[in-house]
Amino acid sequence: MSNALNSGAKAAFKGFRTQTLYILERILNSNSQDVFYPEGAEDLLIKSKTGKVKEVIQIKNYASNLALSNLEPERKDSFFRRSLTDYYEEGINPEIVLVSFGLLGQELATLMAEKKSPSIRKKLISKKYSKDEVSWLFNHLSISTVNETNLTNLVTQHLSNTLTGFSSIIAFDLLMYWLYLISEEKGFVNREKLISKLQSIGLFFIRRKSFLIEFGTTILPLESSEKRDREQLADEFYQGISTRYEHIVEGFDVIRDKKIEEVQRLFQNSNVVLIQGA
Repeated sequence: MSNALNSGAKAAFKGFRTQTLYILERILNSNSQDVFYPEGAEDLLIKSKTGKVKEVIQIKNYASNLALSNLEPERKDSFFRRSLTDYYEEGINPEIVLVSFGLLGQELATLMAEKKSPSIRKKLISKKYSKDEVSWLFNHLSISTVNETNLTNLVTQHLSNTLTGFSSIIAFDLLMYWLYLISEEKGFVNREKLISKLQSIGLFFIRRKSFLIEFGTTILPLESSEKRDREQLADEFYQGISTRYEHIVEGFDVIRDKKIEEVQRLFQNSNVVLIQGA
């Protein structure tokens, strides 16, 4: 793989990972009944319980300061154009959110601070945006910067206060993968689904802890890494010493087809079959 392709793939993976991190933090810290759609119309679409579009979010992660040119506003399928087509032209007025992992260029920083930017207005009009369209964008656009480390700390801190507190790091990884699958399937997350997922992860940790306590004491692996002395095992078996798993593995037992068939038949009627020795 060429360096250019490798660099592009690395940036794409990083972008999707940090995008998922932002979405997870928003979901975990929401106390409302909002419904979250990762990879919906945009990177994240937030609707009210009644279906009203509240936020349309685009997430960017560039090594350099985010500039207007990175948004490619001249393209028909750009973030700004999609927002105008899907919402402005339909008379819908959600908050249009631009999130940057990293610093903003001077123009976007001014727009974020003052809700206006003569230079950006001029550039958009030169790219065939009408004055009304630019005004609508400026009135509905919200720009924010976030930090990956801070978001990760917020998520793990939140998880440490829930049933997943046994291992917030593992819970974090499991939730990130869960969100990845939801994004891929164009699904949604609401508070009910989030609580259910957190509970299932917490119960998994509890059961895992119980298993680890018993493993090696009451729960023993059948397979052993110790080297077996076949000759000694054969001598034990034919002298009538109580049969062990190792004897069976080495093939010293006699297969009794009729008895095996009888046991299988009994298992069809019950999950428990008792076998009494002679």
